[in-house]
Amino acid sequence: MSILVSIFICVCIVVIAQLLLKTGVGKPSGQPIPLELIRIFTTPRVIIGFLLFIFSALLWLRILQYADLSYAYPMLSMAYVLIVLSSKFILKEPVPLTRWIGVGIICTGIFLISQS
Repeated sequence: MSILVSIFICVCIVVIAQLLLKTGVGKPSGQPIPLELIRIFTTPRVIIGFLLFIFSALLWLRILQYADLSYAYPMLSMAYVLIVLSSKFILKEPVPLTRWIGVGIICTGIFLISQS
């Protein structure tokens, strides 16, 4: 498997983890903070989200064995792009024009880095 594909898989895992955490925490319940934290950390989506983060960290270590950090790390910014897209189309969050401009700039940077 190529390094770029491995990085993309790692990014996708991180994005899925973020979506699970976001949907898992829910709205504040108004309970005291210790009870709220117990509720959050025992939610299946939050638990799975954290497990995916652990898995992505292990995959990242493997990627670092083969890729230059100066190439691999900036490629993780694909997560920002996928998070904005997921927020808009999955979570139905509003995304203002300035964020879309930022996504365009990030995509330009990813393209330039991928050419090196």
